Amino acid sequence: REFVNRLHPLQRVVDFTSLKVGRFIKALNKRAATKKGCLVYFAIKDSLYNLSDRFNYKHEILTGETSSDERIRIREEHNSATIIFCTSAGSRSFNFHAVDTVMFYNMPFEIEVFQQMIGRVARPFVSEYDKIKVLIPYVAKTIDEYRIELMKANSELLRTLVPEGSPNLPEQLKAKKRSAIIKLRKDLLWRIK
Repeated sequence: REFVNRLHPLQRVVDFTSLKVGRFIKALNKRAATKKGCLVYFAIKDSLYNLSDRFNYKHEILTGETSSDERIRIREEHNSATIIFCTSAGSRSFNFHAVDTVMFYNMPFEIEVFQQMIGRVARPFVSEYDKIKVLIPYVAKTIDEYRIELMKANSELLRTLVPEGSPNLPEQLKAKKRSAIIKLRKDLLWRIK
């Protein structure tokens, strides 16, 4: 429980570093200058507003607090040059089929959220693109890398289970996942005594 309580403040510290903000601003400026839109996912609303304040090109913001009228306006004006900053709550019920890129400012902890965000752009029979780009710039040796490695571990577990169709997690995978998470915590977050 103490570990979970530390994650949000740790992520916030990394999200506000000049290194991370600078990487995203550079990538977004390049897209905006060439009129290529994208969907940018944020797990933390403060991080969304921090980056939004520093990004000088036109962009839209979708959070759970976005009004119905504003959501309708964004949906109607959405095109291949639109850059949208969103949280998972803000993007619900939206399809962004006119853009070809999803950027993750924060890697979600849940694989379902990761799939949902990509699915907002990669809509079968609706998307204007055959291939979708997923970009995950991150700060090494921080909670960013921890979240990416955790997603990889969870993805590997799912790939291992799906062919067998078993709803039960095999014991050796439980042990592997636990040891992998402990190693990630030690390597990337803080020392566990």
